[in-house]
Amino acid sequence: MKRLVAVLCAALMLLAAGAASAAVPVTTYRVGYTPTPGFFTRAQDGSCHGSGYAYLEELSLYAGCRFDYVELPLGQEFDRLRAGEVDILVGGSGTPFSDLLYSHHDIARPALELSLSDNAQRDLADTPRIAYFAKIHTEQALRASLARFFPDGDYTLVPFQSLPAMDDAAAAGEVDAITNDAFHPHPGTQPAGRLRLLASHLTYAPGNAALCAQLDRAIDEMLTVTPNLRPLLEQQTGRDRAPLFLTPEEKAYLAAHNHFTALASPQQMPYSYFDGGHHRGIIHDVIAQIERDLGITFEVRETPTDTAMLEQLANGEADVLVEFYFDFSWARQHGVYVTNPYLSTAYVIIRRRGQSLPDAPRVAAQRSRNVTRQYIEQIYPAEQISYFDTDAQCLAAVNDGRADLALVKSTTANAQLYNGLFYRLMAETNVVFSHGTSLAVSDRLDPIFVRILNKEIAHLDPVAVQSAINEETSAASDKSPLASLLYRYPQESFLVVTALFLLLLAAVILTLYVRRSHLAAITRLAYHDSVTDLCNERWLEQVLPDAIHAEGAALKGGRLYLAGICVHQLDYLRATFALNLLAKSFADISRRAHATFP
Repeated sequence: MKRLVAVLCAALMLLAAGAASAAVPVTTYRVGYTPTPGFFTRAQDGSCHGSGYAYLEELSLYAGCRFDYVELPLGQEFDRLRAGEVDILVGGSGTPFSDLLYSHHDIARPALELSLSDNAQRDLADTPRIAYFAKIHTEQALRASLARFFPDGDYTLVPFQSLPAMDDAAAAGEVDAITNDAFHPHPGTQPAGRLRLLASHLTYAPGNAALCAQLDRAIDEMLTVTPNLRPLLEQQTGRDRAPLFLTPEEKAYLAAHNHFTALASPQQMPYSYFDGGHHRGIIHDVIAQIERDLGITFEVRETPTDTAMLEQLANGEADVLVEFYFDFSWARQHGVYVTNPYLSTAYVIIRRRGQSLPDAPRVAAQRSRNVTRQYIEQIYPAEQISYFDTDAQCLAAVNDGRADLALVKSTTANAQLYNGLFYRLMAETNVVFSHGTSLAVSDRLDPIFVRILNKEIAHLDPVAVQSAINEETSAASDKSPLASLLYRYPQESFLVVTALFLLLLAAVILTLYVRRSHLAAITRLAYHDSVTDLCNERWLEQVLPDAIHAEGAALKGGRLYLAGICVHQLDYLRATFALNLLAKSFADISRRAHATFP
């Protein structure tokens, strides 16, 4: 009974605790948004997605509140905020309204874009009519942004007081282009270029100063814990391609300079290598896309080592290095300008299979690689480092025991191990160092070319770049020698070899059987009559003497007898008597012969 009472008391206490916790109020705020791909969208099942949504959900953890999300029509969001239909507005660009309140941290940096109408009657190069939303953007600010692309001011700005009216004008061909933030692309238009970056803040109605201050404090705490939160969330939703829009000055430069001499690292399949003097690999595929987009050509030349490649660049024998470590100090040391990275390159450790690394490992390092300077020489003492000219030489040193480890690119590790037949080595899966890969432009060229390349790099499709990596990596695996395939697929190789051996054995046995059968048939035809199947005269001449000689002892003892049947007599008997009678007669003769000559 006492135990039952104790259980009931414990249950009542748990219920009371649950009721108390459920009674704690959690304030819920209404957040208005307009659908923005990658930033804030709602799926058909009601779930929200995007970097802006993730930002607000994490903010709610620090602010101790909840957010309910309300979709608003584009162009009416600020009016709905003022009317009190929502407490907060997310996704608004800039701070255009003096009566509204804005968070002191921006939550995104969308670009102000110039978009060409699908029904445009004039090209951007032919005095276009450009529409803009006058409630947010001013003519003075727009002209300052457009000056780089239209230095002569040969365009006309057309203000609109509502976004639907601006869209209708673009659809009707009344304007040739519009300005809009990248968050809100307009139907019937295609982005042509980015004018400048805008700042997107959380926006509050005038009477919500307390809420604005509360969330600002929560944002301060959140960003103190995770300073890189915004780019981290944006990375999760993917990087948008920037439209490629060149200024008249940039177009003129490319018209006058459309062919460049370039150098690339050799012997790094599938990253960068040469096949019959032609550049191949992941870097080649990316550079080929840059050539197509900009209408230029790179004559990529082969060099024996990275050291020779840098020397040729320093001697003025090339204009561009198509793959260069993204580091401005490294670029200045080699007399080049460096572009923004177009690829991320990771390095892994190569070591001998089945052996753990010693406490003081000997390292095989590439002499001219920046990874040697930035990582290896910072981690390992000088007396533990041996320098080589190529990755293959580094791997050979590890394979032969002259070194304990080497660093190679993760994309080339397996290809170099298998193609070089370094089966004693293995690549670890952990990435120990990574860097951006960019283009390097000789400082003898105009820096405008670097700015053009940066625009193109921002325009590159990340999906296409990843596809190039996948295709080249797969192709490198297909080109592996037979020995590496046997090593990589031991079970499958054993089954295939066993099957081939059994097929070969079966073929040999079948050949011997057929040969023996044919030999027996030929021998019977040679020594027997085809009709009676009795021994013929050839047998009597060639085989019988040897058979009699083999029975020499019986012959000398008088125990050897020879019985013969003439074929002609057999024919007579078969024609005269019935076959069954002949068979019985021959059987009787045989029995009497055995009885007489046992």
